[in-house]
Amino acid sequence: TIVVHENHLGPDKHNLWAMQQSEAYESVIVLEDDSMISPSLFYFAQQALAYYGNDERIAAISLYNYERNEVCNYPFMKVNDAYDNYFYMKASSRGLIITKEHWLRFKEAKATPNELDIPPRYLSWSNDIWEKQFNIYLIRENKYWVYPTVSLSTNFGELGAHVNRDIYRNAFQTGMQQGIKKQFNFSELKN
Repeated sequence: TIVVHENHLGPDKHNLWAMQQSEAYESVIVLEDDSMISPSLFYFAQQALAYYGNDERIAAISLYNYERNEVCNYPFMKVNDAYDNYFYMKASSRGLIITKEHWLRFKEAKATPNELDIPPRYLSWSNDIWEKQFNIYLIRENKYWVYPTVSLSTNFGELGAHVNRDIYRNAFQTGMQQGIKKQFNFSELKN
């Protein structure tokens, strides 16, 4: 099905619209137009959905691995353990999987930015940015996203609504799973 919108939605409204499609399709993978994906993406997606799909503490599944902490702008490296994932109380638009249940819980929560002590960097974002809304929801509801240790997507940071200077163009590129990995070892949140 090809959906042509009558009006330009912009990245935030479009991402929310794409996530809402989980209501019809049970789960969706959302990628931006400047994303590149690993050949292992669908193996990861199937296994992560099977492992975390019914866990109410999980709010979504990222396909992207952060190499920098966006809040404090420091390098971020996951502890090297036996697992192919970690948990992060942060939403990411650089490739995600969301189920109908994840979406409906977020949609019904109605996060408001002034009721919490959230990082100042998030407060500086417009209230229209979907990631800000989702991050507030995560903090308030004590929920997490599942992140891969090695990215299944990367982002080229093309100039657009959220990347307005050339210095950010390569800021979102990250190392990505090469070749085909068919089996992933996931950890539980308590671990």
